[in-house]
Amino acid sequence: MSQAETIDQAANVPPEIAAIAASMDAELSGQASAVGGQLVADTGTNEAAEIAAMLCLAVKCGGYVEPAVPRYYTPEACNDIAGAYIECAEKYGWTWHKSLATGPEIKLAAAVGLPAFLIWQERQEAAKAAAEQAAHEARERARAASEPVTHGG
Repeated sequence: MSQAETIDQAANVPPEIAAIAASMDAELSGQASAVGGQLVADTGTNEAAEIAAMLCLAVKCGGYVEPAVPRYYTPEACNDIAGAYIECAEKYGWTWHKSLATGPEIKLAAAVGLPAFLIWQERQEAAKAAAEQAAHEARERARAASEPVTHGG
């Protein structure tokens, strides 16, 4: 198929599909990488992309606890934060991000740890609510038992 035929065919593709295809082409060619559903230009280092990916994961996890977090820390914002951090790290010689496990270890810990914590927290809240309900019912029974019984009349 000639390049002209490919371009003609591409004109019939919905824009959403064309954007996905372009992003995949760029990623496969090494020109960019996808982070949090956004395309990040390859600047010769993956540090910013790794940090942005970790921020996106943190935002996703944080969104379970505080639903407003993802509205403000979009993938684009995470990319911007990571890029700005790397610039500062280079300027000031910060290296802590290199000593931390910013790869699959942290992702695994977050993927397993956060849901486990949320389940524990949910169970604690359910147990507290059940205890409060039981105490309320006991008070109601005690109050009903202490009220004088009146017979019609």
